[in-house]
Amino acid sequence: MTNRTRVSGESLDIDPQSTRAFFEARARAMREDEPLTSILYQDANPEIARRRDKHEKELMLPRLKLSPHSRVLDIGCGIGRWADATLPVASAYCGLDFSEGLIEHARRRCTDPRARFVVESAENAGSVRDTQEPGFDRVIVSGVLIYLNDAQVRNMVATLGKALAPSALIYIREPVGLDTRLTLDGHWSEELKAQYSAIYRSRAELEQLVFTPMAVQGFHLVEEGPVYADAALNNRSETRQFYFMLERV
Repeated sequence: MTNRTRVSGESLDIDPQSTRAFFEARARAMREDEPLTSILYQDANPEIARRRDKHEKELMLPRLKLSPHSRVLDIGCGIGRWADATLPVASAYCGLDFSEGLIEHARRRCTDPRARFVVESAENAGSVRDTQEPGFDRVIVSGVLIYLNDAQVRNMVATLGKALAPSALIYIREPVGLDTRLTLDGHWSEELKAQYSAIYRSRAELEQLVFTPMAVQGFHLVEEGPVYADAALNNRSETRQFYFMLERV
């Protein structure tokens, strides 16, 4: 009998309310001594979460090419871990997340006046621009698309341009299905001790859903590659973390 909480090769939707509830529960259970585990998981091994965070930032910060004029939009910001990394250089940071609990943690952790945090879904990211200020020229979408249904991804891509400057750079990190699309729909995770939902898309699906529509807006995929060379940091057999850089000049 097929396990319908774990489906390969089919285009299924996951329940957005269940996904939101999952992250609100993660926010309530956040460890103050190990905050990264709330959004990078590895509850039983927080050292891996710390190493993943450090490695990702060391790999991607040079590629973001931040300057004192950069305005950063972080979609699915969680506890604001990218505010820590970008505000030493950038002029402004806006983090948005659909979890009120995670945003509360982010606001408490980062009190820099150049940062603001907004409770909003990723598909409405285009609404966060303050029309009295320039658009964002750096965008971070790190580990977010797996929690959005295809229609939500399309909406995000279609409306994102409203928030952006004419020239902009977008960083996307996403766990990609190596063989085919894999959907977890309320699947019990022994590691997380919770029911977990996510959509692991193939590279071809990301091309169709994200890269081709962004090309219509003038963005070009300028670089892509695996995030973790160390197998210990990519401890999944059916998916692998990849980064994608899109640029409009």
